[in-house]
Amino acid sequence: MARIDLRAGDKILRYGLPIGTMTRPARQGAHIHLHNLKSDYLPAHDRVASGGVGAEP
Repeated sequence: MARIDLRAGDKILRYGLPIGTMTRPARQGAHIHLHNLKSDYLPAHDRVASGGVGAEP
């Protein structure tokens, strides 16, 4: 839920960490989800094996 009025482009934090950017305005008390938030998720690792080891799942 929005604790304050939000504008498109505002960064959203959860537990002090950035999770996304508002894609459209939301009033205080509005539900925040994928209909008005774009995820800022950035993968922190790659699942491709590296270092010359050909591991198969």
